Amino acid sequence: MAAMQKRVERKVQRYPVRLSLHEINGQTVPDSYLVDISSLGAQLETPLFVNLNMPVEFVVHFPWSGKETRLLGLAKWIKPLIGKPGRFRVGLRFHNAVWELDTLARQGRL
Repeated sequence: MAAMQKRVERKVQRYPVRLSLHEINGQTVPDSYLVDISSLGAQLETPLFVNLNMPVEFVVHFPWSGKETRLLGLAKWIKPLIGKPGRFRVGLRFHNAVWELDTLARQGRL
């Protein structure tokens, strides 16, 4: 019998977005995006490979903000994107919850 993947129960609502990233870990990484965000974490799509449990800091400009926002978390998983060689989806868990993101998303401002 094939092993079934354990379904993760979400603690908070996740919101799909597609925002360009200005940098990841101090490097300009063209063609990198924030694709999903919650108050506890985010998913990035990028050509940059990061190791598991590696600290990841990224800079994004949210549409509602007049400035760039820096967010920091740990890489909890990484998956290659099927059909897109050299690209990865990276799941991050933020070091500190960013509850403001949940409020803004509920208002449709992300």
